[in-house]
Amino acid sequence: MLDADKMKAEQKALDTLEDIRCQKNVSLAELGRQAFPDKAASHMVMQALRKDRGDGKKQRLTLGDFLAICTALGEDSIEVLKLAWGRKQKK
Repeated sequence: MLDADKMKAEQKALDTLEDIRCQKNVSLAELGRQAFPDKAASHMVMQALRKDRGDGKKQRLTLGDFLAICTALGEDSIEVLKLAWGRKQKK
């Protein structure tokens, strides 16, 4: 799989997580604190996934970060992936 395709897949997952976050009325800062409690600037992890780093690139979404965010939102990671790829409708 090409890097460009991987990045598109990561963006789909992030977009889906963002939709879920907004539906649940969870602030970005609160999600960062819940998903990354061991990080001093946990909210910055969330920002880094959303915004360019200054070199025109975003931080890549790792599997561990994806799972941490899903857990913090109370969502099953497999179901989130199904939503991201349009295989399941959110209830």
